Amino acid sequence: MIEFIHGSDVENDADAFRMLVTFDQQNNGKTAVTLRQMHPSAERRAIVVGFGAVEYGAQTWDKFAAFVAKESPPPRPNAGELPDQILQSDIQSAT
Repeated sequence: MIEFIHGSDVENDADAFRMLVTFDQQNNGKTAVTLRQMHPSAERRAIVVGFGAVEYGAQTWDKFAAFVAKESPPPRPNAGELPDQILQSDIQSAT
């Protein structure tokens, strides 16, 4: 879990809100990432939702997923998924 206060650099920012990011491993091996915003009032939350914060958040996750996919090395296959010639090569070099 990551927790932080999101706001401006102004001391005692009345619009600052608490943000929680949680990571929950799923049964399929994937991780669900959840963002929670706790605003100082229902009125402030309505303003934030009203200007499109939910949609902007979805766009941010889409951009982040594309970045991770681009920057991450390809996954290494399990031994059972390797072609026979690679396994044979590894066995020969190990002896």
